[in-house]
Amino acid sequence: NLDPTARGEVLDLVRESRRAGRTVIFSSHVLSEIEDTCDRVVILRAGLLVHEQSIAHLRRRHRITARLKGPLGELPADLADSVRISETADGRVELEVAESLTDLLGWLASLPLGELRIEPVGLATIYDYYHRENGGNGSALLQQPIASPLQPA
Repeated sequence: NLDPTARGEVLDLVRESRRAGRTVIFSSHVLSEIEDTCDRVVILRAGLLVHEQSIAHLRRRHRITARLKGPLGELPADLADSVRISETADGRVELEVAESLTDLLGWLASLPLGELRIEPVGLATIYDYYHRENGGNGSALLQQPIASPLQPA
């Protein structure tokens, strides 16, 4: 565990290497540092690769929570591939958006909204999904890992 000064120096070295076009494999449990430093992220669970994506794509993901005053309208077909909708036990609607919010905002504005909260998903949310939610196996999001167990080289 590094002190803040040493940690900053290590992160500066990683960033310099990235700018120079070098590939750096950076392992950390400090998720905010990964978001600020890396171009891509992978999440391992029990030796299995369970998630991989670019940080740029991660930054486009949002979670929207809404309380409606009336019925939920039908999601437009052109949004179906990038939006996942679920209803909570307390009557809220949660949407997870994988792409730009621009098209979705027009549809949301047409709904009978009582309240609306939009927040970035962030790496911590994704990590928690695989390591804490659903019994720690992320089974509701991904039935099978996206790769086989890692094998020694």
